[in-house]
Amino acid sequence: MNANLIGQYVYAVVVIIALLAALSWLVAQLSRRRMLISTGRRLVGVVESTQLTHQNWVSVVKVTDRYYLLGSGQGGVSLVCEIPPEAVEPWLEEQRRIAQQQAQTVSGIWQRVLRR
Repeated sequence: MNANLIGQYVYAVVVIIALLAALSWLVAQLSRRRMLISTGRRLVGVVESTQLTHQNWVSVVKVTDRYYLLGSGQGGVSLVCEIPPEAVEPWLEEQRRIAQQQAQTVSGIWQRVLRR
């Protein structure tokens, strides 16, 4: 094998690894974006959820046009408090905007890759 052929193989492997990494990132971003977008169409939806310990979670849940902070663990689910919409909706809009920008960035990258 000559050096040129080895270089082409290395380049091909690097491109394939980069494409797989980009595809993995894209799938993760689109699934997150889908969750954020679908939250607006459902009667009940989980807006955000965070694991506090191995068995305890805290979640922001939207029911119609109201938001609730719920805690869950071994003892079940409990209402912590109601959250005013003006505290949640600006954050949701920012997350949607970021997801849209990321999708546009990935779309632009794919278009450049496919043009080659």
